[in-house]
Amino acid sequence: MGWFLINVLLPLIAPVLVLVILKTLPIPLENKLSLNLLIPVKDGQLCWAAIALSASALYEMGVSRSATSGVIIGYLQGAAVFLIAMSSILVAGGAIFPTSLFRPAGISSIRHFSTFAISLFLAFWAALVRVVVQFGL
Repeated sequence: MGWFLINVLLPLIAPVLVLVILKTLPIPLENKLSLNLLIPVKDGQLCWAAIALSASALYEMGVSRSATSGVIIGYLQGAAVFLIAMSSILVAGGAIFPTSLFRPAGISSIRHFSTFAISLFLAFWAALVRVVVQFGL
């Protein structure tokens, strides 16, 4: 359980955790908006964790001396490379085209924060690949 908390959960929740800690400080009212919990993740920043988790999975597969079938490892490697590529594109796009914090009327939250939603999806699958590699090899 400790491995999962440190290697998977902490990289995913660290940006929000830092903001929660900063909210305890006496910050001027005009700067309070900067501490919205969506700020550190709304533009695809979770993709950085997805990239790290996928790269870690690739490394683990590369150094492992397991007797697990090469076909399964091939699929896992393909998934990790795909996740790195998609996460890289999304995080770059989020940096170039940032999402406003306020959702315009008539647009659903999932549509407005689609970069966040996709990055959450990619981070989930990268964490899953990492866990499968860690405990399945």
